[in-house]
Formats: sequence, structure tokens, C-alpha cells
Amino acid sequence: MTNGSEKITRALSRKLVATTTDDALVQVSVFVAIDHESLPLSSFAARAAAKNAVIMNGVREVMTHVQKWEAAHGRTVALAVMADEGSVTMGATRSLIESLAVMDSVAVIDVPETKP
Repeated sequence: MTNGSEKITRALSRKLVATTTDDALVQVSVFVAIDHESLPLSSFAARAAAKNAVIMNGVREVMTHVQKWEAAHGRTVALAVMADEGSVTMGATRSLIESLAVMDSVAVIDVPETKP
């Protein structure tokens, strides 16, 4: 069992160090873990459908975790699901980020990609 710190990227770690309080919101992208080895090889369509199912289950687990965190901390979290990327983008506190990092359904937590 790990503490999840290996799932937090260096860029996000630097951002967390720069925050002034533990309650400060940091924009993050939480990427769902996908075991590509377990996806079927029978056809492209079957593989894509299985991958989509894994992504949706992972997103559901992340959202359920966030809802429980919100209830426990009396706060709300604005988030956006990026199903095509297999990620959930949100403003999160250090404690929420750390609790997400220990989830098996989470592959990595990073700063969101900025698009021009």
C-alpha cells in the first residue's frame, strides 16, 4: 500500500508547495487508471467499448469520492468531466488531492493542460 504521493506529478507538487494554506484551491486533472492489458483484443469496437466502460466506472468512483469529501468538509467542488481524456478537472484542496491519490481508480493527478 502506498500513500499516493507517486501519483502526484512534479508540476502539481511544485504548485502545492507554493500554496499559502492547506485550504487553498489548486486546479487539478485527475486521470482514471486504465489497465490496457485487460482490454479485449477481439475487435477495435469491443476494445473501445471496454475502455469507455473502465473510464466511466473510474469517473464515477472519483465523483463519489469527491461527494463524500464535500459532505465531510462542508464544501463544494466545481468539476468538469473530460470523458474523452479519461479525466476529471477540478479545483481541489491539498487534503482532497491527497485522498484522491490513494484511490486505485486514479492513475495520476496533474495540473490541467492549458490550451492556447
